[in-house]
Amino acid sequence: MVEKIENILLFLDLIFNLIPTRTIQKQSNYILVILFLLLFLFSLILKNKVEGYLNNYYPREGSQSVLLGLLILPILFYSISVQPNDEQSKMSVFYPIFLIALHQSYFTLLIPTKVSPIFSILYWYFFKEYLPIVPFTLTVLSHCRLLYLFLKHLKRSFSFCEAMILCQFLSIIFGTVITLCFSKIFNQFFDSNNDLFALFFISKKIDLALKLEQLPTSLILSLCIIFSVMLTIQLLIKAMKKLDYKCYLLLFFASLYFCCFAPLFLLVKSDPVETMLNQIFQNKERIFLLAFWFLTLSLMFFIFFHSKTIRFSKQLSTNTKRKWFHALSVFIFVPGVIFQPEFMCLSFVVALTVFVLEEFLRISQIVPFHHILTKFLSQFKDNKDKGVIILSHFHLLIGCAIPVWVVTYSTINNTQVAKLILFGGIIAIGIGDSIASIVGKKIGKIRWYKTPKTVEGTLSAIIACTLFSMLILNDYNLLKLFFVWSLLFLLEAFTEQVDNLVLPIYFISIWFAINRAS
Repeated sequence: MVEKIENILLFLDLIFNLIPTRTIQKQSNYILVILFLLLFLFSLILKNKVEGYLNNYYPREGSQSVLLGLLILPILFYSISVQPNDEQSKMSVFYPIFLIALHQSYFTLLIPTKVSPIFSILYWYFFKEYLPIVPFTLTVLSHCRLLYLFLKHLKRSFSFCEAMILCQFLSIIFGTVITLCFSKIFNQFFDSNNDLFALFFISKKIDLALKLEQLPTSLILSLCIIFSVMLTIQLLIKAMKKLDYKCYLLLFFASLYFCCFAPLFLLVKSDPVETMLNQIFQNKERIFLLAFWFLTLSLMFFIFFHSKTIRFSKQLSTNTKRKWFHALSVFIFVPGVIFQPEFMCLSFVVALTVFVLEEFLRISQIVPFHHILTKFLSQFKDNKDKGVIILSHFHLLIGCAIPVWVVTYSTINNTQVAKLILFGGIIAIGIGDSIASIVGKKIGKIRWYKTPKTVEGTLSAIIACTLFSMLILNDYNLLKLFFVWSLLFLLEAFTEQVDNLVLPIYFISIWFAINRAS
């Protein structure tokens, strides 16, 4: 029953996004509508077969939310790609990314049926004007490999839905970085209008290479850093039992250099370290932000490791500690999102890289890092942290970062829509989720059907997020805001997935859809 309600909310998101409007009639067509509906239908039919296939691997126990995992990212990228922009005649650069995400979902769904390769060939042939061979092939292969690594080697760390979301993001970034590098290299040898060049590296209908070259240096660096993290994960998992900690560190920094700094040097023709430092220190707001973050984090660690604080923290429940951690994240992120959203994109990825390195140090049991990190992070573990790695802080960071990445690097003319999405992750996770948990624990009495969540907690989160949204927006529709937050926190009440990861993605797509439809 719980998963059925989750599927109904997902279906509503899909239907709202597929409602045609005059601004997107040229970009949307009946074929995509049919593909989406068929994906939803096949997911329902093959759900049990996919869950049976997952028994060969080691997903986290509990609901796998197959439909949510297969559909939520394609819906997100579709919602972004059909936003009205200044160049109505040109498709958004997100459109090929949407097509790749949709294919990845189909491919994963059809793996147990053994027809995935045939489907991929037919799919590429039909959409070949939008999908260059090189990035399309690389994203397919990297997605399958990553999904295997996440579910087979990182045992009990992810559900199918969470692994699917993260693997789709990482594989698309991998394909984007390779496309950037290849288009830069081979453009020197081929005319960009050459059919062979277009077939392998760029889209014929969307000049993908040209659009990618216009991306800011901070995004290119962000893509390269995530790509290096992804490669390091694969290499370290393979060598987990054969290397000591010195090799771990050497391998991490070597991959960081060759996969991050080398492509950046190729793409922007400058020293990557110098470029990054110039971007930071030539802007006073960014210097103040770094100083603010340094002082805040230093104070936090000092308080945490103080003897009186340690004794006091033992009296607090895990849930209370987690919500205080959420509140601290809001306090840290909000100034950057307000004043320097583009710089926050880079900062989020650098923080993610630091988290990955920290987790390597912890898992490798390197003294003294292992003891300190395990002691600190174990306080924030919940019932979903059952695997070999602790993921709570990863999910919190990614959930707050996704809306900032979307707004900064997509064309959205409606500033009111963009403004709320920019703060969407922070409001949903830092404010709504925290208030729902606190109110539910303190005064909640009426529980939702077959869930530990309470009606009082959900209602308090909806009201709080609606009020905060009214403070952020200059012009707003109260009914629309209340409806969107209601859908979001109904999903939070009934999903068994990590809400820090799922809620921001669902919010972006449903908020885009409601604003297009109205």
